[in-house]
Amino acid sequence: MEALRVLNSGGSLTEAKTTTPMEAPMCASCEVLSINGVLCHETGCPEAWKSYTRECTWCGQEFTPEEKHQDCCSDDCSEAYHG
Repeated sequence: MEALRVLNSGGSLTEAKTTTPMEAPMCASCEVLSINGVLCHETGCPEAWKSYTRECTWCGQEFTPEEKHQDCCSDDCSEAYHG
C-alpha cells in the first residue's frame, strides 16, 4: 500500500492509505485524475495549492500552506521577511 496526500471534503489534507487511486477520497472542487498512478487535480482547481509543499522565503523550511498565496511558514518568518 502507498500513502497518498489528498484533500478531504472539508478542504484539508489527509493521508489515504490505498492500493489504487480510485480508493482515495476525491477533491470537493474538481474531478481528481490519476496520471501514471499519481493523483492530480483538474486544471484550474481552486483547491490544488493545498496539495503541495512550499519553501519558506525567509528560513527555507518546507511547509504546507494554509492560505493560497502564503510564502512564509510562520507569522514570525512573515514579519521578518515582509517587515
